[in-house]
Amino acid sequence: MGNPARRVYHRPQHMRGLLATRLLGGAILAVLAGAAAWAIELDVTGIQSAFRMAKSPQADRTRFHAPYLLPGTVDTIERLEVITEFRRLVLLTEERLAAGDWSFSSDTRAAAAALQPWKDMVAIRARIRFHPHNLYTWIPPITILIGAGPKVHEPTKLTSVPEYRIGTDPRVLVGVVVEAGFDARAVGPRMATVVVRGPGTAQVQRTVDLGSLR
Repeated sequence: MGNPARRVYHRPQHMRGLLATRLLGGAILAVLAGAAAWAIELDVTGIQSAFRMAKSPQADRTRFHAPYLLPGTVDTIERLEVITEFRRLVLLTEERLAAGDWSFSSDTRAAAAALQPWKDMVAIRARIRFHPHNLYTWIPPITILIGAGPKVHEPTKLTSVPEYRIGTDPRVLVGVVVEAGFDARAVGPRMATVVVRGPGTAQVQRTVDLGSLR
């Protein structure tokens, strides 16, 4: 008696098509989820999400801001933080709400206009405190970079807000808040090294996963 005929089963064409559609859909959702963690531009949905975060309880807002905060130093860098466009809007909305301006937190056009100067940027903000022996009357050179070695990104925008000692003439600086803005598309959603160089401070390096930040 011969061997029984070997049966070969073929997946129906429509089933293969359904499987491919599901796989493609899953891949698209994965890509969208990754993009949401590194949104370059905020659409209306993103702006409204930032409004909701700014209005949420203090404990929720504290948890939200925590991943953006990097360790400073004991003597010079009081605060070091990452500011994406999404977080900038959350911070701005928090400030407006604290000042009693509740209308801003529902005006998507006003929010988009407020973000325009920092469009497509991710920023590093450093609050620097000077040693009391350093009687600066001008802001000394302070450098903030993203990256190390040959792949270093320099800021495309840099702002400095001086803080003066009260009651001195001439005015003496006690600190400065420096904010460096970088091209978010060039930097990309990746593990990055933040470098800060300033007076009286050795080069400070901190690592942050930009891809995990919204």
